Amino acid sequence: MASLLMRDVLKLKIRLILSFLALVFLISLTSCGSRHEELDNITQSIEKCPGEVVPTPLIINCYYHSEGNSDTAFAVIKSTKATHKPILFLHGGPGGRSIFDRHIWLTPQSELLNSHDLILVDQKGSGESKPSLDCWEVDGGLTAESISDCKTRLSSEGINFSSYRISEIAEDIVDLRIALGINKWNLYGVSFGSRIALELVAIDQAAVNSVVLDSPLPSHVAAYDSLPYESELAINFAINNCQKIKECDTIVLDQEIPDCSNEQKPISECLGELLIDL
Repeated sequence: MASLLMRDVLKLKIRLILSFLALVFLISLTSCGSRHEELDNITQSIEKCPGEVVPTPLIINCYYHSEGNSDTAFAVIKSTKATHKPILFLHGGPGGRSIFDRHIWLTPQSELLNSHDLILVDQKGSGESKPSLDCWEVDGGLTAESISDCKTRLSSEGINFSSYRISEIAEDIVDLRIALGINKWNLYGVSFGSRIALELVAIDQAAVNSVVLDSPLPSHVAAYDSLPYESELAINFAINNCQKIKECDTIVLDQEIPDCSNEQKPISECLGELLIDL
């Protein structure tokens, strides 16, 4: 009788241990966001999302959506209680990325994820999307020669630059929305991403529930054409204010200030060093 009782107790302990291990395993899957969900009309799933893995109770999956000769990479961060329309985040740039930097939404977790699913898209030619327009030639310095080398290489690879305009990027995102079966979503565009958001409002207004334009870049503003001039204004403003402060005037301005226009190094690097000194 005692031996039977001991056997039953042992079986119960084994069941409890196995149940506990199974629970731990399921929790670990959830915490890493690795529970993979297949989506209809999405041609390819990414088994492991690129970038840093952040422990989270939310499910995160990455995919490619193929359209024509390009594959748009995107990630879906699922809210535990999505009571509102999903949010599409449009990164800046051009040439920024969203998927690799998804940790910014998770550490700490954005309050938006309490009630919204979040869709992160690497815009056409950017981030994990294929083909990539990444110019590794300019890593050693942004010069006319390095830019020309990059353009030559991309052209030889069959890149049609006219298909990477704002209108084409927005059209790809509309195709993605339709493939995901989303009738309405909220747009959150930052910097260059605000231009994409405005284009989506123009061509797909019925699907836009709301729009947030963070650091907007309207289409009539030639931001990159005016960047050198505006950088010079910022430097002069800093120097003029420095002259009003005795410690700054004697410590910094008594030194020789480089003329960035005559420096061999890239102007962005020269201006950055000058601002640090100031």
